[in-house]
Amino acid sequence: MLSLIALALAEEPTGSPPPAPAAETPAPTASETPPPPASPAPLGPPVVASLAADLDSPSRKPWEVDIHVAGIVLENSALGEFNRNGATTAGLRVGYRVAPWITPFVGASANGAGMSHFVEEGDTGDLFRTAYYQDQFFGGLKSAWSPLPYFGVYGLAQGQLVLGILRIDDDPDVDDNPGQIELEGATGGLTAALGVQAAAPVRGDRVDVTFHMEFGYAWNAPLELGDVATLNIQGVFIRTGAGARF
Repeated sequence: MLSLIALALAEEPTGSPPPAPAAETPAPTASETPPPPASPAPLGPPVVASLAADLDSPSRKPWEVDIHVAGIVLENSALGEFNRNGATTAGLRVGYRVAPWITPFVGASANGAGMSHFVEEGDTGDLFRTAYYQDQFFGGLKSAWSPLPYFGVYGLAQGQLVLGILRIDDDPDVDDNPGQIELEGATGGLTAALGVQAAAPVRGDRVDVTFHMEFGYAWNAPLELGDVATLNIQGVFIRTGAGARF
């Protein structure tokens, strides 16, 4: 009897609930996916333009005015005994920047009476001076680049008109002496040069004081002075000076 009761109890359900299924973890959606790390942006046109403007900052002042002196070593002893194969000039150059790298300019320069010698006339023992004077008017283009805020390099090319006067007299510095012999001529030529320039801002950066030095070559067609002389004024030169930009 006891064995039948035990068998019946073993066949009855215990009544405990079945285990619950494990919860599923939802997959991340596209909006929850973290974005990849951003790569640095390339230097586009605005950045390049800003960098170029910073490098060229001194040249933003469009006007340039320079006072200069120049020494030229003439080829073929062009002026003979006048100046021992050299000449010194002083001049003025004015330019206005029309583009970031281009500045047209005009100017003028002149020689004094430094190129002269004495000549004895016949058997009288009278001495006369022979002097040569030269004026030059020029115009051209200058292209400058400033790798540092107030230091730059440049190149220029110009055309020039040369006016020469040869005087024979006891005082050729006076242009209306009685009996004075005067011969005049004109010619033209080309000049090319490379230079360096430096600037210092003044007056609250509204004006730059500038300094420059350039090396180049000047070529001119022969200068005919009547039937007396023909001058070939050409050679290498050094020109230096100071000025202002505003």
